[in-house]
Amino acid sequence: MRSLFNQYKRMSFAMKFGLWGSLASILGLFIALPPFQAQSQGVSTQGNQSPAFGSNSGSVIINYNNATSPAERRHVLKNAKGGAVLVVGKPTVQVASDQSEHVCMAIAGTPITLNGKPVQEFGIDMWQKVQMMEGPCKGKTGWAALENISIE
Repeated sequence: MRSLFNQYKRMSFAMKFGLWGSLASILGLFIALPPFQAQSQGVSTQGNQSPAFGSNSGSVIINYNNATSPAERRHVLKNAKGGAVLVVGKPTVQVASDQSEHVCMAIAGTPITLNGKPVQEFGIDMWQKVQMMEGPCKGKTGWAALENISIE
C-alpha cells in the first residue's frame, strides 16, 4: 500500500488529474446506469381481444374482425395532394402536358391491378403500369406515378 502511495506522490499534476477523472467517469457510469434486471417472459392480457394461449405447434392467426385480412387488401390510386390521378399512355413526365397521351383521370380510391415491374425515369423507380378495375376508367390500362399508388 505504501508503494502505491509513493508512486502517487511521484506523479505529475496531469497524471493525477487523469487518474481522478477516470475514476470519476467510472463512478458516474455506475450511478447513471442502474444494474440490469432480468426481464420477465410472462405476458398479461385482458379484455375480449386478448390473444392468450399456452403452447403453439403451428401457425397462429389472430383475427379481431375489425381489420381487413391481407387477402382483402388491394392497390388503389390516391393523390397525396387530393383529387384525381392522371393515368398516361407513356411512362414519362413530359406526357402530362400532352392530352393525346392521357388515358384517364381516375377518381381517388380507384382499385387497380399492377402489371409488370416499375419503370425508372431519372434513375428512380417512378412509373407503374396499371389497369383500372372499377369506376369510369374500368378496363383501361396506362401508367401511373408510383407516388399515386397506395395499398388499402
